[in-house]
Amino acid sequence: MPTYKYQAALASGVSVFGIFDADDLSTLQAYLQSRSMTLVGATELSINSAMSSGQQEMPRFMQMRIGDRLREALLTGMPAHEAVRAIAEEPFEHPVLMMMPWAIFMSLFLAAVSLLGALLIPESRIVLLGAAAAVPLVTALVWWSAHIWFVVRPQKMLLKMARQLESGATTELSGLGFLPSELQAVMSSRLSSQAKSVSMAELVPTIAGMQFQSHLFAMRIMGPLLAMALLLIGLHVLMLTIVPQFTEIFIGFGVELPGLTELICSIGKAASVMGIPGLFCSIAAAMGIIASIYALLVLPRTAEIWEGIPVLGLSVRWLMQARVARILGVLIRNDAPPAEAIEVAAKASGVQSVAVDGVRISERIRSGVLEIPYSPQLSGLPLSLLFRVGPGKAAEPERQQTAQAFQHYASALEQASSGSGSFFAILVELFIVMSAGLLVGLVVISLFLPLIRLLNDLSVVTWWLL
Repeated sequence: MPTYKYQAALASGVSVFGIFDADDLSTLQAYLQSRSMTLVGATELSINSAMSSGQQEMPRFMQMRIGDRLREALLTGMPAHEAVRAIAEEPFEHPVLMMMPWAIFMSLFLAAVSLLGALLIPESRIVLLGAAAAVPLVTALVWWSAHIWFVVRPQKMLLKMARQLESGATTELSGLGFLPSELQAVMSSRLSSQAKSVSMAELVPTIAGMQFQSHLFAMRIMGPLLAMALLLIGLHVLMLTIVPQFTEIFIGFGVELPGLTELICSIGKAASVMGIPGLFCSIAAAMGIIASIYALLVLPRTAEIWEGIPVLGLSVRWLMQARVARILGVLIRNDAPPAEAIEVAAKASGVQSVAVDGVRISERIRSGVLEIPYSPQLSGLPLSLLFRVGPGKAAEPERQQTAQAFQHYASALEQASSGSGSFFAILVELFIVMSAGLLVGLVVISLFLPLIRLLNDLSVVTWWLL
């Protein structure tokens, strides 16, 4: 199904710009008439239907739907400040909040299991009772924090935006903290007001899709790391409960302990000194480390941190280049000059070195030199396609083809990053499995080695007595 960029007019004469998937122009015209709009002009964006078919769209529930609802409200002729205020009063949807009831149910189930374990295992009663009380409490605290971050905070920002729109202070909107860096880069650019408004309307769902790809990539990496964190917490519980009992057995028998067993017993003694607070500190530290790594993988500004890591650095760079390519495609499609488009897209990447390279490339394009300067971060992007885009309606087919090429190139980069991230996750998982086997094996061998030596000594003594 081809994609059309259209310009329509409301009954009041206000122009409306948008993008819609339709079988043909008559279907598009019928759709616009159902919305009380008249088609003024439309341009097909797809180069080939075979190239654009089979692409996965952003799941509806993964968006907060603010951009879509706001656009639908504005199409009805509602004033902008009233539309924004109406969206702020609607209930927000977010995947984290959707998962919270299931998380509460699982926490209550784990608390019930811990209480049952406390009844069956008196030696670990304190630890299990503490876990039964802490797990539901922590889950409820996370739910409350997610509600504040994903519901209360956006509502306050939307109401602030509505007040500024009502007072006419539209120049202050670029300073709002809730706007993504991509939209702030577009608003602070030198593009025309029409190009800004149309580009921002198209970027709202595009940004949600790019963020979704970043979160998917981060979750692939976090899976093995989370398993490793659970293993270390389990070892801490082992050191806190089981190892001290083995230490008392060894002391009672008066066995000479090997060095490895003495090390494990010392660690268990230190864990016993810290007690339950030490266990909770370990859990909090593991959660903090996991959350920090996740945030560093998701945030665009931290892309340069991972550059030196093999495989992972390449995947992060591909995601950044896909972001630049998608923004370039949107800007080029909506009549942005090539020099301005590459400068805004590089600034929206969130990486300072890419922003500097974008300024250099834009200056080269303005000067008319048909050569793109080398950029380590942007190497591989087909930036020479920008020279195909010219001014005027005569260059409209080349403009749309170039925009579509950048969009398809961004999709290819996202798929390549996903595959490379999965490969890196497999490598990390193999390393963690081997490390887990080594750690568990060392602990088990160190605890049973004195008992084996004791049995060997007893057998020797028995043989001499016989």
